[in-house]
Amino acid sequence: MLFPTVKFGPFAGGIFGYALVTLMFAQLGCVAGCGAGVTTLEIRRASEPVTIDGKVGLTEWAMAQKIRPTQVTCGAGGEDTTIRLLYDDNWLYVAVRCSDSLITDGSDDFWKNDSVRVNFRMGVVEADDSCRFVFTVTPGGLVSARFHKGRRPPMGEFIDFTKPLESRLSRVACTIDESGWVMEIALSWAAIHPLPIPPEPFSVFIKRRNINGENIEVADWPYDETVKFHFAGTGQ
Repeated sequence: MLFPTVKFGPFAGGIFGYALVTLMFAQLGCVAGCGAGVTTLEIRRASEPVTIDGKVGLTEWAMAQKIRPTQVTCGAGGEDTTIRLLYDDNWLYVAVRCSDSLITDGSDDFWKNDSVRVNFRMGVVEADDSCRFVFTVTPGGLVSARFHKGRRPPMGEFIDFTKPLESRLSRVACTIDESGWVMEIALSWAAIHPLPIPPEPFSVFIKRRNINGENIEVADWPYDETVKFHFAGTGQ
């Protein structure tokens, strides 16, 4: 298995939230009754620079940790979502594969498109040098890349505190194939200065929103677990 996997269940809501990515976690059954816990993910150093082309080359991503599947929502059927993380001296890499039997994209109304939102949080939340980055992507490519440095903004006001991220500090690519769509993101470590590289603490939040006809399905990482991230080869 190349990726950790999350299966969708029907979701009636229509707004994005953020959920902490759990990439090495106990398998969950459904929303109700899932036990909370603390797990650890090893983010491994890439053996070679990763080409951000939306293809998720098997050689480039071979070092990424293999993760057990998890189901975060109840309901029969749905589409699979999978994810991997790597890093090197210059970049943090994320790959997300979205199995999708009916890709929905191209609407001027963002909420009518399939999408993935990736949120990185680095440093102590209430510290002046903490960083937060949010990438919003559809099958057609990057919609926005924004960041916030400093103390956590009030709930509900995050968008007012963010600024566009300079294009030189990230790379994003998407491709569509017969089984769905794939996105790759690279975030430059230069964007987190003056935090140490890699940063501590570090967390990832991911939400996928899938439009399938009249149905809206959402996958989060995770549902009710906390992840401690370990960057392999750094002592963290």
